[in-house]
Amino acid sequence: MCTRFVLEGPAAEAGFKKLGLDALADVVARAMDRFNIAPGAVIPAVRSGDKPRTARAFAPRWGFAPPSPPSGSPLLAPGSLLLNARAETLALKPAFREAFRRRRCLVPATGFYEWEKRGRARLPWLFRRADALPFAFAALWEPGPDGEPAAVLVTTEANALLAPIHERMPALLTRADACRAWLDPHAEESTLRDLLAPRPAEEWTATPVSPRMNRADFDSPECVRPAAHGVAARDDEDEGALELGLG
Repeated sequence: MCTRFVLEGPAAEAGFKKLGLDALADVVARAMDRFNIAPGAVIPAVRSGDKPRTARAFAPRWGFAPPSPPSGSPLLAPGSLLLNARAETLALKPAFREAFRRRRCLVPATGFYEWEKRGRARLPWLFRRADALPFAFAALWEPGPDGEPAAVLVTTEANALLAPIHERMPALLTRADACRAWLDPHAEESTLRDLLAPRPAEEWTATPVSPRMNRADFDSPECVRPAAHGVAARDDEDEGALELGLG
């Protein structure tokens, strides 16, 4: 799964311009640095425009409503949202197949987190591109129950770097041609599936970071600061508030 990610606005803007992805550069141009984007948040994204080979910025909320939302619950809790869609079954699952055919989008990022299970603890790792450039998550969107758009991130099997920590990883698009193909409304399903293969391990880095970022409401540069997992990761100044769950 992917349930948290990082978007550093100025760095992402410069990186997307370098990659020739002006639409993504534009959508993050005014974005504030966010170090712990969590489910239920409104996130920047790009979808195909009304004219061929154009893109349109929009701001979906992260998470599809479940197929049968609880009655009398117009505002769904983040824990009840569908956050990820498995690449292998996009064309089959009723919750995602129409969005896969007609409503694909890109979500920009500069890093994402996955958690290592160690006993009862869940220890976070930050994954970034080895060349320090930004990337896009392959994502789907749909109108939400309240009329506002919602998005999910597509996941695929983990590469060799991530597999010891988690069996799944986000479907990551790192090249301009891949991003354009994902948004192309006329793309063949076989082309789209090829885009969702796990990226090679050597293109990525993995860094252990502080378990303090497990709290969804903790958004600080400290989230991406390297940390030693284990006893050394204990926060002596705020030991009582340290949480090892996903928050």
